[in-house]
Amino acid sequence: MAAPPQCRGWGGGLLRLFLAVQVTLAGGAAVPLGGQERLQQLTRLPRFSFNFGLSFRGTEGFELTVGTPDPTRELTALREALTGQTDDAPRFVRLGRVLDGLNEMAMAQRAYARAVELYERQGAADSREIAVLVGYADALRGQNQFAAAERLLRRAVEIAPEDWQPRPALARLLGLTAIHALASLEGKPAGIDWAQLLSDPAAVRLNAAGVEEAERRLAEAVQEAERGVKLGPQQADTFLARANVGTARRLASALRALTEAPEDEPAARIWAVNRAIFHRDALPDLWAAARLSPEQPAGLGLRGPA
Repeated sequence: MAAPPQCRGWGGGLLRLFLAVQVTLAGGAAVPLGGQERLQQLTRLPRFSFNFGLSFRGTEGFELTVGTPDPTRELTALREALTGQTDDAPRFVRLGRVLDGLNEMAMAQRAYARAVELYERQGAADSREIAVLVGYADALRGQNQFAAAERLLRRAVEIAPEDWQPRPALARLLGLTAIHALASLEGKPAGIDWAQLLSDPAAVRLNAAGVEEAERRLAEAVQEAERGVKLGPQQADTFLARANVGTARRLASALRALTEAPEDEPAARIWAVNRAIFHRDALPDLWAAARLSPEQPAGLGLRGPA
């Protein structure tokens, strides 16, 4: 089906972007590796960010941004918007996310901790406001308190089963924790140590319990993502969540394949991981998310020919 007239140009741009990434990664896989330092450089690709309004980070998944990302400007705006009141909580969550994207982990953790403190001062744990529960869960997830975040999101779903807001958040969290369960990473910082995994896949031991738990979580993540799209068909976040869940499923398959075939060359392992992320199956949902963005799609910088 043809794209709506206002979307054809940037839709083609998004497709070309994905194809360009895949070609770039294919070329990168052919470059001889010069030891662990070179491998460390290459394994930054799962956190690679584009100046085309699209980014992917292991802890957040795909994100859409308007225009060229300018984290310095966003950090300044967020800090200037702080009021010193408990309603600063969501702003501190966003601060944490931006700082995390800059690899300023210590500062990000302080921002998340401040957000958690402010939500607690609001009595968020006992709130029946869905936006508050989802925001509080997001702050806890930033602190790697996955179980606590999951409880809040499930409570939000129970309170408002027809509200779309908690569904994508729960779907993303289930996808993230599925990967952690598969790689036996419970209790460790968010995100897989790709450098270790890709240099020595035998270092990550899959166990039957972890594989079963990962499969259960991924299956539920798919259900939550689909439910979110059904409840919020005009919400960009629901489509982003579904794209991220699909990526989590492909990463889980890639991770199992990597650990079952440790004899593969590092370059081949890197390519397998990035192919799971930058996959054509993610395009329809990313296209829909861009179309439904609060800002007009043209602002995403994904323009194609007229």
